[in-house]
Amino acid sequence: MPRLAAPDPLSEAIGRRVRGLRTELGLTQERLAFESGTIGKGHLSDLEKGLLRPTVQTLKGVADRLGVQLLDLVTFPEEGPRQALVDATRNLPASTVAELLRDARQRLRPAPSAPTRRDPAAVPAPFKIVQPKARERFVTCVPLLGLDLAAGGFEPGASDPTTTWVTPATRRKLREGMFVARVVGRSMEPRIPDGSFCLFGAPAAGDLRNRTLLVQHRGIHDADTGTSYTVKRLDREGPASQGRVRLLPDNPDYAPIELREADDADLRVVAELLEVLSG
Repeated sequence: MPRLAAPDPLSEAIGRRVRGLRTELGLTQERLAFESGTIGKGHLSDLEKGLLRPTVQTLKGVADRLGVQLLDLVTFPEEGPRQALVDATRNLPASTVAELLRDARQRLRPAPSAPTRRDPAAVPAPFKIVQPKARERFVTCVPLLGLDLAAGGFEPGASDPTTTWVTPATRRKLREGMFVARVVGRSMEPRIPDGSFCLFGAPAAGDLRNRTLLVQHRGIHDADTGTSYTVKRLDREGPASQGRVRLLPDNPDYAPIELREADDADLRVVAELLEVLSG
């Protein structure tokens, strides 16, 4: 990688980007160079000054050590809204990025000739994204999660710096264990329209019969999401220790999910639906 006699605009922009991300992590040039394994300290110094045209392999090693995508090193927010969008989503959890991507794709779909169902993308989000202080978490705001994350073992807490916090449009008193997530699919319509953001609370305690729950089971293949989690009303026949469990939809077009007694032990109740949020 030959040293340039003078910086060029692209090399300078890449250098500023690398220096900014390195500074965010509190890394020295020496440590980043050593731990990336693709560049020496002197070359890294030149790169940050815009005096080096790095190879893709070099940038990939630097990006991996910085914990970002290669794209993040060649994204310059000041150049326009697309670049600013990439930068703004860099530290969001994957589940939130997936929600944003789904919304964007829905907006790009051609309009149907006759509206047959609600377009979730056309409905304003019933919450405000905030950056709370520690003492405000679960008091004025709760986490925003994808259902895949919630069903995969979410334990409401304030320690993850990548958590997106929102103030939901509700009159309920917020508490630890609550979170907001979007429910996808039509099985609970009309009570829960497809794409609705809902407020959930964990843990769900007491007699759970006929309550609407977010549950996970390795044997479930939800017709709407194609995954092992689902939002349904719980119906249990017989004592909780040995009764058969049925997960009931509100929409009559959908069949109940019935679990055998042997499967019941693997059913995990993640949270209870508290409220369908509206703007």
